[in-house]
Amino acid sequence: MNSNHLGGIQKIIPKSTWSKRIDLEDSLGVNEVAWYYSDVAQVINILTRNGYIILGGDVYQLLNNSIEVTYDNWYFNAEDNEEGIRLSEEKTKDYIESYYERFGENFIYSIVYKKI
Repeated sequence: MNSNHLGGIQKIIPKSTWSKRIDLEDSLGVNEVAWYYSDVAQVINILTRNGYIILGGDVYQLLNNSIEVTYDNWYFNAEDNEEGIRLSEEKTKDYIESYYERFGENFIYSIVYKKI
């Protein structure tokens, strides 16, 4: 589901934030990274400010030093324009915010995006 080119976004995300990513390759075998709640809003801001539209994302649970699939996710079908970027950012932040409020801190979020 994720055609992210991580190298591309690594160039735009500050090293201090990039270093906090959670690589899902080892634990889940997927070439994706996820972010703690405390970092994900900044990542979303950087992506959308740089012309990326957020298509959706997946939620994973941190459990006893492992990462578990929750099967919770969100998807947004937006127009490839400035308004679409803005709406995708808003919907993504709303979803993550409400998830965090309901379930707490032991979750991480991967973001599916594309450059427009």
